[in-house]
Amino acid sequence: MNKSVVIFIISIIVTGLLAYFVTTYFVQIAYVYGESMEPTYENDDIIFINKNYKNIDRNDVVVATKNGIVMVKRVVGVENDKIIIKDGKLYINDKEYKKIDKIEVAGIAEEEIQLGKDEYFVIGDNINKSIDSRYKEVGILKKSDIIATVY
Repeated sequence: MNKSVVIFIISIIVTGLLAYFVTTYFVQIAYVYGESMEPTYENDDIIFINKNYKNIDRNDVVVATKNGIVMVKRVVGVENDKIIIKDGKLYINDKEYKKIDKIEVAGIAEEEIQLGKDEYFVIGDNINKSIDSRYKEVGILKKSDIIATVY
C-alpha cells in the first residue's frame, strides 16, 4: 500500500476518534424545539451545548431530561432557594424575579418550594408557553437531570 494512502487513512481515523471524543464529552450541537425559550431561542435554532460543565448558576440555560422529556430551560432557582409564584410574579428568596412576563399558571409553585442540595427550578423564557418546573411532569430538577449547559 502506498505510504500516502496509509497516512490518509490514519488521519481519517484519528480525526473521527477526536470528533467522537469532543462531541461525547465536551461540545455538541443541539436543536431547540418549540417556543418555550422565545425570544432567546426560537424553534429549530441550533445551539452549542457544554457537556463538561462544572457549575450551574442562576440564569444559566441548560439542557435537561426528565421523565423522557428533553428540554432547554433557564435556571432561576438553585440549591437552598425558596421559590413561590404569587399574583403572576415569581419570587426567589422573597425577592421578585423581574426578568419575565406575568405568569398565568403558578402550578406547583403556588405554594412555597424550598430547594435542597443539587436541586434546580427551571422555566422557559416564554413562560406562558413553557412546560417547566411549575408542572408535575417536570418538577424540580436534580443535578443528575441536567446533561449540559448552553454556550
